Amino acid sequence: MNIKLISIIISVLSCVSVYADNNPEGARQGAMGGTGLTTKDVWGVYHNQASLAFLKNPTMGFFYENRFLDAIGDEGFAFVIPTEKSGAFGLNINYLGVQTYSDMKVGLAYALALSSKFSLGMQLDYFHSQYGDIYDRTNDVLPEVGFLAEPFEGFFVGAHIFNPWSIASNRNDMSELPTVFRIGLGYKIAKNVFTTLETEKDMDYKARYRFGLEYLYQGKVSLRFGVASNPNLLSFGVGYSFGKFKADIGFYSHPELGITPQASLNYTFGNEPEIGSSSL
Repeated sequence: MNIKLISIIISVLSCVSVYADNNPEGARQGAMGGTGLTTKDVWGVYHNQASLAFLKNPTMGFFYENRFLDAIGDEGFAFVIPTEKSGAFGLNINYLGVQTYSDMKVGLAYALALSSKFSLGMQLDYFHSQYGDIYDRTNDVLPEVGFLAEPFEGFFVGAHIFNPWSIASNRNDMSELPTVFRIGLGYKIAKNVFTTLETEKDMDYKARYRFGLEYLYQGKVSLRFGVASNPNLLSFGVGYSFGKFKADIGFYSHPELGITPQASLNYTFGNEPEIGSSSL
């Protein structure tokens, strides 16, 4: 690997570490401009843990993204076990980078529905980062919390805070984990059309704005589109449900780093359909 490529990888990884909070996963959410506060599926463990409270069946998901360059892979795993009275429990594992320069996160989530229209969620994360021989390896443990509400039929409000107390005692300046606030809305325009609007504020950067649109065709095929600002991103993708499986493919375009493809595959255990597989 040449010096120029190493420099690019370090730059991208550092940008991701300080700007994308817990590196949200899920090709469905990625195709919708990165919005995920009000969508209800297994990938809520990365976006808003409160949404997990509305899942009815245990669900497992795998995610892969070829971020910017062939050398940088983003791999994610999610698993959620809902219970009838004790809330939902979740696990997520994420690895981003190459062998020498990488970030890894393991999260344990819990969500509880206080009513049929309101839920709370929290997660405890362990982060491990290494940047070759340039920086020391770092290890951190920090929380994230969120809520999801449906004040009116088909209208959702969600909020999430990552690293609320800016815990970063074991990190160098390049990879310091920030405090990130997200708040968003979701609206079911029609039986098969769902829109999302979110804003994200990293305490060290300007606010980001995101918009997503999802159209469900015949209960099987989903068409998605999204945009985001700072930097300006355009995204799109498709999803298909077959039996207990749900496959999603998404793409987003960065003005300088080009197009990034991503894919995720979900599997729902049990006989009942997964309520949270779509907000439609």
